[in-house]
Amino acid sequence: MLRIIAIFVTAIVLSGCAPTYVNHGYAPADALLESIRLGVDRKVDVERKIGSPLDDGFGSGEVWYYLSSRVENFAYRAPEVVDRRLVAVRFNTAGIAQSIGITGSADGRDIPLTIRTTETFGQEVGFFEQLFGNILNPGLPE
Repeated sequence: MLRIIAIFVTAIVLSGCAPTYVNHGYAPADALLESIRLGVDRKVDVERKIGSPLDDGFGSGEVWYYLSSRVENFAYRAPEVVDRRLVAVRFNTAGIAQSIGITGSADGRDIPLTIRTTETFGQEVGFFEQLFGNILNPGLPE
């Protein structure tokens, strides 16, 4: 009986160490991309076949981007991107699909994502300054 309990406890402990995976974004599969007829399909057709893009080339509309990432979470380690895929569909000025580019981790190319933030200027107000700021400020307008 003690041996069965020890095996059961060991199984529970080891199952907690299994990695979990989270998928982010959307990049169409190769089978869907093959359905696009280059030189024929318009933007409306491409959107109907493979879905809406993540980005449309910063407003130019000449390139549509689709991006997906697979992230591994394992115990106490920081999350790690194990797969990333970027699909770019390029259109001509008439809005007809001209080419499809696919790149990602499978090609041995890392696609780094840059997160940019806009810096705010001015004084940072702490929690207690916000909490007691109006109480201790006698110079408020009437």
